[in-house]
Amino acid sequence: MEDKILIVEDDRNISNILKLQLERQGYEVTCAFDGLEGIKMAKKHKPHLILLDWMLPQISGTEVCKILKKVMDAPIIFLTSKAREGDIIEGLEVGGDDYITKPFKFEIVHARIRANLRKYSGSKIGKLKFKEISIDISSNIAYYEDNPMELTKLEYLLLTLLLSNPKSILSKNRIIHELWGDFEDDHTKGNNLEVVINSLRKKLSSDKKKYIKTHRGRGYGLI
Repeated sequence: MEDKILIVEDDRNISNILKLQLERQGYEVTCAFDGLEGIKMAKKHKPHLILLDWMLPQISGTEVCKILKKVMDAPIIFLTSKAREGDIIEGLEVGGDDYITKPFKFEIVHARIRANLRKYSGSKIGKLKFKEISIDISSNIAYYEDNPMELTKLEYLLLTLLLSNPKSILSKNRIIHELWGDFEDDHTKGNNLEVVINSLRKKLSSDKKKYIKTHRGRGYGLI
């Protein structure tokens, strides 16, 4: 299962474009088009992150944020045309974790989503663990069979991503954008990803144990 994102936005054009772009990055996306529906969908689907407009029918985004923060820990990013300094302060003070003003570039929204998901994951647990593999979040040290691992930056980022989603199959696009963003062409990044995965596999192999599985046509996951 991929990270789940809820978009609460009454402009269906914006909502549909964001949904399509996020799904291309491997996220599971649900949309709500007014404040009350947003609260209902959040409680039902339990998203890992919420993109929330301010000016919504039924109930405002700030009220939605106050209500949801009482019952769930998922990061909430305001995505709104209200760009005054006082608006930004209010949005953060009612519980928003981040604030993006319209118009926006998807690359910025995606970077903020990744950053907030990382912070949320790190704040929930001080250590990531899967079988004989663990990562101490505070020291950024990975361990295999209780021994510190010597990892490159990309290997560490890949391992952290996998351990943060132990039951998920992560799409190739999702991993590429987490590791490299948009700074290289897709062909180069695809080739580099294979190199990083193969190198990490070698460092995690002993007694014929295997931890990273290739799901053909879908992506990679832990086994």
